Amino acid sequence: MTEKKSKATTIIQINQGIVGPKPPLTKSLRIKPLGAYPDVAEAFRETARLYASPLLAGPPVCDELMDLIMHMFTEEEADIVRHFKPMMRMTAEKAAKACHRPVEDARKILDRLSREKFILLAMGDGPKRKYTVMPILPGTFEAVMMATSMENLSDWQRRFAELFERLGETGYLTDYLKYDLPAV
Repeated sequence: MTEKKSKATTIIQINQGIVGPKPPLTKSLRIKPLGAYPDVAEAFRETARLYASPLLAGPPVCDELMDLIMHMFTEEEADIVRHFKPMMRMTAEKAAKACHRPVEDARKILDRLSREKFILLAMGDGPKRKYTVMPILPGTFEAVMMATSMENLSDWQRRFAELFERLGETGYLTDYLKYDLPAV
């Protein structure tokens, strides 16, 4: 096996028992403005804008991100999450006020996102419990995909993994890999 030296970070790949560097992805990202999605509900578009933030190491808005967002959230869930800011924590009361919903409705949705889907990170208990949006990677991907075995993954998790892989194949992460980082 020969190894090419490049400025890209070397990623280890295991293929049929052979361990070696994985070639860097060719960037194929097709950035689009939110207006390119007129048939997508505003809640999904605004949630995609949130996840596209560089503060969350997010990809720019593109078809692959939009597909992932529309899988991760129902429109009702996205309508609450779109009011979050990157790296900021929010209580159910504050989220309810932002989206004009009863606090108990907002809390139920936020708890489902943090305790069942593992999309949001929650800290604390009771009315002071705070929620925050995690980056897609690292953060959301690992939390969603935690399972004791592949057989334990739900259809929702399997579809999440497929959509995440499509997003990763756009090469958007290369925007955040400015320096060689040792891995493994």
